[in-house]
Amino acid sequence: MNKRALFEHFLRHSPAWCWAWAVVEGGLWFIVPDVGISIVAVPSLARALWCSLWAVAGAMVGGSLMYAWGQASPDVALQALLQVPAVYPAMVQGVTEALQREGLSAMIWGPAKGIPYKIYAEQAGSMGLPYWQFLWLTVPARIVRFIVTCLGFHFVGKGVARVLGARALPWVWALFWVGNYTVYWGLHLGR
Repeated sequence: MNKRALFEHFLRHSPAWCWAWAVVEGGLWFIVPDVGISIVAVPSLARALWCSLWAVAGAMVGGSLMYAWGQASPDVALQALLQVPAVYPAMVQGVTEALQREGLSAMIWGPAKGIPYKIYAEQAGSMGLPYWQFLWLTVPARIVRFIVTCLGFHFVGKGVARVLGARALPWVWALFWVGNYTVYWGLHLGR
């Protein structure tokens, strides 16, 4: 299969990929589904927005699993969570304090600040916070960033293609995500 056919195959099945990616990232995977959504966003904003809805549904599944694990075995779930790159005790403590102070509405802004959603899911379960409220607040907690990703990559990608040519797009995309994770992990690893 050549590169073009592989890319078209990915685009055709992108809602399923984005859903699955969000399920595992809602658990213990550490690369956000925004990476997959951003691939789709450049050629098709509409498809990327559709993928965002599927990614929210996947996050609800992954988050529900973390919630249930946190509720059933809080110590084991927490220890597993602390093995995820760039998740550290002070970050978890900050989430716990925010949930105690603000309730589940704290999780709406957390992922926008770079705090992994999975921490909110696990802590909400271990604290016994209302599951249905957690599940419904997952929608705004995830969708806002996904939509920003769609819009940003679509319009910036079109500009990059116009200025540097379409062949530069994969390199600019890779540079963005490698740079993003280099900065993020540089700030959070080893804490």
